[in-house]
Amino acid sequence: RVSPAGDTSGESVEEYFSQASMFAEASMRLQQKLMILGKCHSSTGCSVWHGSLDNDAGHYYGWYSAAWGNLLSEYWEARGAAALAGVRYDGTPIPRPPGSDKETWLSKLPSQQHEYPALKDVDALGKLCNQCSEGMFPHACLGKWTRIRQVIRDDTQAALQSFSLEQHVQLPVFHENDVLVHVRLDPGHPQIAYYAKSFFDEHIPDSTSRIILLSSEPKWGKPILDSYTKMFRELCQHRLHCSVERQSGTQFNDFAAIALAPTVFCSGSTYC
Repeated sequence: RVSPAGDTSGESVEEYFSQASMFAEASMRLQQKLMILGKCHSSTGCSVWHGSLDNDAGHYYGWYSAAWGNLLSEYWEARGAAALAGVRYDGTPIPRPPGSDKETWLSKLPSQQHEYPALKDVDALGKLCNQCSEGMFPHACLGKWTRIRQVIRDDTQAALQSFSLEQHVQLPVFHENDVLVHVRLDPGHPQIAYYAKSFFDEHIPDSTSRIILLSSEPKWGKPILDSYTKMFRELCQHRLHCSVERQSGTQFNDFAAIALAPTVFCSGSTYC
């Protein structure tokens, strides 16, 4: 199984930090290259990682990394900057993986987009242009992406659907009363949290008919997943009258499941 960027089946802290370091190094190399080429200068004064924000358009230069969550964080921050500035988005597509002749669903995300008059907010843009949101990990703070959540949902789902139809890849199918719980098992990430039974008991809808526990399944994580399975079965038995399933698939299937499920609970993941 290829692990999602927002999830990992790594057996060690060393493996996790190695993957994170590889993304950071590649992202920084591209940023430095773009700066040398003069492609990261924003005429508005609001910097965009791997791009720029000018008076007539927002730009982002697409690249590929298997760390989809971190990669998309850069992309959506650039899209958010353009939306808040009230200008069009003019970027380059996210390319296929190096050495591969096959596109991923990421190539279906818009590289050109008209402005969104309803989302324009120059005051908010000024407040959200800061050292954190202008870096390679804008999901670590209250960035410009937080103002375009519906755009993110709509464009992500449209890209997945387009890729599915073109490549004849089946997407996960859900019932309107399904609830998906994504448990990120990461041995070294400082922002991971495991929600308690009281949290789910308070927030899971009464109409829930099925709870899907989505996660990688490393050996060290088995006690955590077993505890969650038991907890959800107790909730289903005493209050919800639902079934509980565990799922673990490919990177694409797991990401698509999170993006398409009607109700999703996440624990510290850039996939959400």
